Amino acid sequence: MWAPFAKVLHKKALPYIFDINFHVELNSLPDDYLVAKLVPALLTLAPPSNIASNEIWTVNVDVAKIKEAKKYLKKYLVKYPSEQLNRLVAGRREPNRCFTVTMEVNAVRVGDGKGNNVYVNDIGFCAGSFWSCDAEQATETKARDIRARLAQAVEQLPDGKKCVVHFGIETLDGALVEQERYRRIADIIYSFDTKGKDLR
Repeated sequence: MWAPFAKVLHKKALPYIFDINFHVELNSLPDDYLVAKLVPALLTLAPPSNIASNEIWTVNVDVAKIKEAKKYLKKYLVKYPSEQLNRLVAGRREPNRCFTVTMEVNAVRVGDGKGNNVYVNDIGFCAGSFWSCDAEQATETKARDIRARLAQAVEQLPDGKKCVVHFGIETLDGALVEQERYRRIADIIYSFDTKGKDLR
């Protein structure tokens, strides 16, 4: 949904940062949803403001912090792309939500040319959006349980020895997803058939 909408923002030189929370699964909406619903409102916006708040989504908009970013970039180089650059232009960081951005930058390569050593020293245009989805089905889908992985691990455990299985779980999907994920994990662990293995 973002790419065609970003083209409109860029063409009209509208440096906005959106905050979009979908209340329905994203795959239930057409790819041109942002363009169809938000473009008509663009020229009458007075950020910061709320654009929509209904059963499908909640949308707020503010202005990108380009002036502040330019001031910072006069003193420091910032890696491109990076979380720091996103935070500069958005004015905040939300690690449990996605952030999509389009920007025009002046960048330089630093060092020996190996790896991603590209740094920004000026910014011309930027528009972006924080986004998330709190639809119940989306939360359940993202909170996949560990049953299949646990079964694979148990198959590898030796007979007659005390065993431990460790799972590393990323917590990047927000509190709702994590609560559901932990509830599922607890249910699975306490009811899991270890097939006679001494799993601790």
